[in-house]
Amino acid sequence: MSGPTIGRVDRLRAGVLLTIVLVAGCSSPATTKPPGATFAGATSTPAAVAPSLDIEQPGLTPSTGQTDTDWGSIWNDLPPGFPLPPGGEPLESGAGPVTAAWTIASGAAADPLAVAQRYVDAFSAAGYGGGRDGPLEDGSYTAWASSGYGCDMLVTAMPRGEDTLVTVLYGAGCPFSWPEP
Repeated sequence: MSGPTIGRVDRLRAGVLLTIVLVAGCSSPATTKPPGATFAGATSTPAAVAPSLDIEQPGLTPSTGQTDTDWGSIWNDLPPGFPLPPGGEPLESGAGPVTAAWTIASGAAADPLAVAQRYVDAFSAAGYGGGRDGPLEDGSYTAWASSGYGCDMLVTAMPRGEDTLVTVLYGAGCPFSWPEP
């Protein structure tokens, strides 16, 4: 064999040897990825499962519990510190299955748009993502928020003549606490 031919054979042998080493290294049981791992850092340890909505949160669970609604499971009471509508009078019944309900008498504080925006601002200040929708067909506005991890909230401000009905659905996936500003 001539000089250039020997060089090509040596490079070919080196390439084959390198391929064998790489394949052997990648198929080693110590480096095999678990099934379904698609990104660096994946482990075979099962991911933590979020607690079910029926599991109590020690020290943070109200004695009133939770209720299932068409919207989803909700707490039956609001956590301490949750923003209340200014001038709102608690409504004990007649609002359906909600976490809380108030009536705000006529005036600037009773404007459904202003009420919804107040909650959007409060949710944002507490670190929740969300937004406002409306006016809806019935003239109401909604403010909604989510932690992105199963905690959802919905506030509806609906005009009722001169007054405004404010209802809150505070998701059972939310901790029974409200972040301090």
